[in-house]
Amino acid sequence: MKKLLLTGIAALFLATGNAEARSFEDYHCGKHVIEYVFQKYFAPDREHCDGGPCDGKGHYFVVKPDGTVFNRRVDRAVRVRNDNTFYKGQKCREFTQDEYNRR
Repeated sequence: MKKLLLTGIAALFLATGNAEARSFEDYHCGKHVIEYVFQKYFAPDREHCDGGPCDGKGHYFVVKPDGTVFNRRVDRAVRVRNDNTFYKGQKCREFTQDEYNRR
C-alpha cells in the first residue's frame, strides 16, 4: 500500500512538472493584450510594491506589442461577468500554456 501511495505521488509531481508559477495572467482581448498582476505584488509591506499602487488588490495593465507592460492601470476598462473577462467591450481569453512558453 505504501509503495502504491509513493508511486501515485511521484506520478502527480511528474504530471505537473511543466506548469510554471507566474505572478500574472495574460488575456487576449480583441486587438489588445491585458495582464492581470496578482494582489500580493501590491501589498503595502512589500518594498516599493514593485512599482504598483500598494493597495493590496490585483490590477490590470495593457501589454505593448513588444511584450513590455505599460505602467498605467486599466482596471476601469475591465469587466468580469459570469467568469468572462471583457476589456473595453471585447471578450477576453486567457493565454494558453504554449503562448506563455513562447514569451
